[in-house]
Amino acid sequence: MRTTLIKYIWVMSLTIGRLPLILVFLAVSLWLDAGDHPIAFSIAFCAAVLSAVTDLLDGYFARKFNLVTRLGGSFDPVIDKVFFIVTLPTLVYRALLRGEPLIHCRILVLIAVILLARDQWLTFLREICARYKVDSKASWIGKIRTTFLFVTICTVYWFIEVPDGWWLQLSRPFIYFLEAVGLGLTLLSIWTYTRRYGPYVLRELFSTDGEDGKGALNSGQGRGWRFILITSLTAVRFPLILGFLLVNLLGAVRQENSWLLVGSSWHTTLFSISLAILIVCALTDLFDGYLARKFRVVTQLGKHGDPLADNLYFLVTLTTFVFLAGMGGDPSHGGLLLVLAVVSLSRDQLVSLLVSVGAMHGAEHPAGRAFQARAFLTYLTVCCVYEFLLFSPATVGAVWRTLALGLESACIAVNLLSIVADAIRYWPYLRAEVAAPLRSPRDADG
Repeated sequence: MRTTLIKYIWVMSLTIGRLPLILVFLAVSLWLDAGDHPIAFSIAFCAAVLSAVTDLLDGYFARKFNLVTRLGGSFDPVIDKVFFIVTLPTLVYRALLRGEPLIHCRILVLIAVILLARDQWLTFLREICARYKVDSKASWIGKIRTTFLFVTICTVYWFIEVPDGWWLQLSRPFIYFLEAVGLGLTLLSIWTYTRRYGPYVLRELFSTDGEDGKGALNSGQGRGWRFILITSLTAVRFPLILGFLLVNLLGAVRQENSWLLVGSSWHTTLFSISLAILIVCALTDLFDGYLARKFRVVTQLGKHGDPLADNLYFLVTLTTFVFLAGMGGDPSHGGLLLVLAVVSLSRDQLVSLLVSVGAMHGAEHPAGRAFQARAFLTYLTVCCVYEFLLFSPATVGAVWRTLALGLESACIAVNLLSIVADAIRYWPYLRAEVAAPLRSPRDADG
């Protein structure tokens, strides 16, 4: 028993220990100019490499010691996602500060959005497939992709931050090659998982296997058109979010104290439309849920599709904001936006982990008013901050800057409090799941 306890602590330490390593990487990248401080660069780079390596070691030792548990199986992919959530926007932030070519910075933004969106899409597919008891374990392409991206991210960070005169100076074509292969593997994994699990989404849409014995469109009682209306309000956000991303990536230009050509009517119109997209997406998120409850057309597809649209909205906007702040030459504001992006996106992953642990014990805690208030605050912050980023500080004034920074800080605090509150709520189930392998190792479910 004592030997099992030591082995179990070792395996869980490898898994959980990745979180502080990721935070060390973020902290050093934020508050120290790693490119001008070799020690800071070494600390950040080693933290990223160790976090990647321990992802391989924890699984190896768990299988070797026969300690593959449900908690470990749920925790490990969440930490992988948090690793990407922290490192990818950080690469964008550091590339802009280090004066990387604008085309490379845009490529990094696209890679960050596609890689993180892929994880959100797979989560949606797995949640739908879970209703049909379908095995949704990672495929070989997913494992290869994750391992390759760990190597790519650490290599790109080295390329961006390595101090001058160090022994290994990587070439830019080699970095572009790694990024292209990583992006290709990600797109291939999206296609593979969608091909495998997409039919279950269609089945959820059209079949008669729903909770009420009827599919979403075959629900009778005149609810078909209502479902189409509600689903359209949710689905329209996806092309709008994509349009927002492309407008800001392609339309942003460098200039002193501002990245927007304020004097150009064409640019002003274009970015006004972009701001309108943010507002429309926020409003449709409110209306689709309201109409679903009013018309009593709350479906499993809607329950999982709406959070997918929300997560993609915040993922695209916050990553884009980091890019825009760097373009505007405001590193302090860019750092605060980076923290906001990391905290907000990581919060969703950590809370989903806690919810899944609670579900293992039959617990269900529906989102309440606190969740709705947090979402409203985040939407308000996104719209106000984007308006602030559009113009130079002299144009918007000190009051608007104070409002934007205040909303960002409040949003960070609310998300952190939300993580703590949910951790306290689900702590009994988490503690029970941690102790389960020690009580009966043979009953551990991988």
